[in-house]
Amino acid sequence: MTINLPEILRDLEIKRAALLPEEDKPRLDGGAAILGLDAPDLDVRIVSKELDQPFRPILAANLVGNALATFHFARGNKEVDTDENRVFVRDTTQRVVNRLARLGETGREARLTDYDLSVLVEAALIEKGAFEIAKALVMQRTTLPTSATALDESQMRLIRRSGQVVPWSTDKIEVAVRKAFLSMKMDSDNAMTISQRVYDRARSMGVSYIPIESVQDLVQEELVLAGHMKVAEDYILYRAKRAMLRAQDLQEAADAQFALIPVLEDDGTSNFWDGADLRERIRFASIGLDLCLSSGEIEAELRRSLRPDIRREDLTKTIVLNAKTLMEKDADFAFFAGRILLTYAYEEALDWDIVRDGVGGLRDAHRKALKPYLEYGVKIGRLHESVLSYDLEKLAAALDASAD
Repeated sequence: MTINLPEILRDLEIKRAALLPEEDKPRLDGGAAILGLDAPDLDVRIVSKELDQPFRPILAANLVGNALATFHFARGNKEVDTDENRVFVRDTTQRVVNRLARLGETGREARLTDYDLSVLVEAALIEKGAFEIAKALVMQRTTLPTSATALDESQMRLIRRSGQVVPWSTDKIEVAVRKAFLSMKMDSDNAMTISQRVYDRARSMGVSYIPIESVQDLVQEELVLAGHMKVAEDYILYRAKRAMLRAQDLQEAADAQFALIPVLEDDGTSNFWDGADLRERIRFASIGLDLCLSSGEIEAELRRSLRPDIRREDLTKTIVLNAKTLMEKDADFAFFAGRILLTYAYEEALDWDIVRDGVGGLRDAHRKALKPYLEYGVKIGRLHESVLSYDLEKLAAALDASAD
């Protein structure tokens, strides 16, 4: 397992800079950068909660300028209103204008949300190869205040790695953060503030069940945002070490109990299947359930009738059917079997892999899939084209809520 610690810390510094008020960061004058820009009249309107206005290039220029200022400030550069940076803002804004001009060729007024405009700017930055500045833009876009759907602590649940669901406890997070400070022989008085920030951000997600990995990500980010870089570095390395040890223990346990199975892929090739994905599916499907079998016993049951050189498709079907037969042992296995099937459906429909992304990656996978889903639905006539003008952030939040 390779940990690119410098890259992690750079990203967290960008996020820290993105959270700062605009008056605390250097400013790049987007208006001055785009003087004389080739911008035809566009039949495009930008809609937000506060405004409904015609598109003007300054709207895109300010987004680029703010992202560029955030990126440079995170790198320690306080002088950002330079000729080079103004040229960068101008060129990127021109690319956005050109994209919107193509959109306006439909002959109808186009209505975009401010979020949509930010996505267009992000695409222009990626097109230029400015990936780090695109990161700054995304982080500014996603560092939102507490949502209206925020939950209180009594409604929140933590999913442990074992799949056990326990009540949320800000006090326990504070204890863990204090340990991180004390392990570095540093004053732990800041632990209370950091744990409260973690709680505020977790509740703003508006979801009831939060994986422990997501909570640890928040702790890691808040340590950096508060300027405790040495503690954050030690925390990141500690997490990496524990992850490697868990992976080793799981592999040794699997090697001792189950043999590798040759599996025929759809393209005719043969690969050895070690069951790593199955163990993750069992962990996901067991969340919040009081099952009468241990994880190892469940895996043995789900592996029944798996023979060497089984086709990948048949392997999946056999696991799902075996999960259904467990309903005879315990009524809770009805929920378990449904979740096993759901993991395969998620992998087929979303850019998500249960081993690579885990439970914590499902939320982002749903968000990324929503817009392409709407566009495809309109294309095949299943959805009305008006859905493309909706605020996708609100729709994604509603999808999260319905999933809970």
